Amino acid sequence: MTSNSLGKIGLAFGLTSILVISLLAGCGGSTTITATATKTVTSGGGSGATVTVTGGGSATTVTQTTTATTTVSGGGGTGSVMSNIVMYGDMVTNVGCLAITNAHRGELVVFRARIVDPKTGKDMTDKEIKADSAVAVLPDGQSFAMKYSGHSGANPTDYFWSYGWEVPLNYPTGSLGYEYKAVANDGRTGSFKPFEIASSKLTILAFDPAFVRNWSANITATGFSVKTLSITQGAKVTFNNKDTIPHSVVGPDFNSGAIAAGGKYERVFSTAGTFTVTDGTNPAFTLTITVNAVP
Repeated sequence: MTSNSLGKIGLAFGLTSILVISLLAGCGGSTTITATATKTVTSGGGSGATVTVTGGGSATTVTQTTTATTTVSGGGGTGSVMSNIVMYGDMVTNVGCLAITNAHRGELVVFRARIVDPKTGKDMTDKEIKADSAVAVLPDGQSFAMKYSGHSGANPTDYFWSYGWEVPLNYPTGSLGYEYKAVANDGRTGSFKPFEIASSKLTILAFDPAFVRNWSANITATGFSVKTLSITQGAKVTFNNKDTIPHSVVGPDFNSGAIAAGGKYERVFSTAGTFTVTDGTNPAFTLTITVNAVP
């Protein structure tokens, strides 16, 4: 068989393949022919072309090796493309969830984000995101694990990933960049950064007592709901009586008097230091409060 007769083999393909055919003819000798072919696949997958050669006389053995890159424009396939998850978010006030671009030292602000699956267009919950992988990251490397929870009220209708951050009293003032990151259970990842301009980032301002974080502590039948508090100088602590009998709160320089069941007592701590607060009804109930001085 000559190369001209081989050229008559119909090789009508859409992708380039290298076809190597070795002919062992009955008349002795071996001929190796390299041909260039193309193959178009419009659906499904498929293997390379099959070539049958009939020699004159003795049987002919054909060995075919095909090297090809195939583009499939339809049908199934063995591979799949994994799309990443989508994240977006902002920063908001702790009360009211109002979007903010400024925060003061000592103020409590909230990192807030949504995570969306582009395959479904739906929010991704803590059942689909790896534990503690949804984080807010600061420029200095600090990372805070956000939690998936409802937006206010006992029966929320909207849910976010969020983390409450009290700006440290010594945190540098100025523009603060941050980033949100997350990893899905199936390994897909996502991230979000605000625009690299001050109006999109969070600007940290000097301490202002009007924006100091306030706290609360409940009094129950078994003691205070928390054993320690670390607060900023000038912060207010609200003591809520969650028991069915009266209680009182006693500190180094104050005594609330009887707080009725369901009632509350508020106290502003203006002096820096560490104090022990006791329950006047049951002195074994104690709470240690550390008041941090404003620089």
